[in-house]
Amino acid sequence: MNEITQQIEQTGPAEYTVTLLKDGEEYGEEVFTRSNAVFPAYRTLINVLRDFEDKTVHVLTDSAPLAREFNNTPNPNATMLRQLNDVVARQGLTVIITHNNGN
Repeated sequence: MNEITQQIEQTGPAEYTVTLLKDGEEYGEEVFTRSNAVFPAYRTLINVLRDFEDKTVHVLTDSAPLAREFNNTPNPNATMLRQLNDVVARQGLTVIITHNNGN
């Protein structure tokens, strides 16, 4: 099983930095401006999952809304969730998303 760690930090008003680790190694960092906290979580995860095919991927994320929507309570108007599910299906992935609540 591969592991992705997604760390999201608010660096200013409507500004977020997302740091990704892939199997414990630094994978990348992206800065989002004029954004809410949910968009960067989805966008960076969608991008990194495109690098996997026919794998099981465990994602540990700081984003409670991402984990909640993916696992339990999908918002019927959640375009980003639909895009994430499309990538998971196209790439033949099994994805497990766990919220890192600081423990």
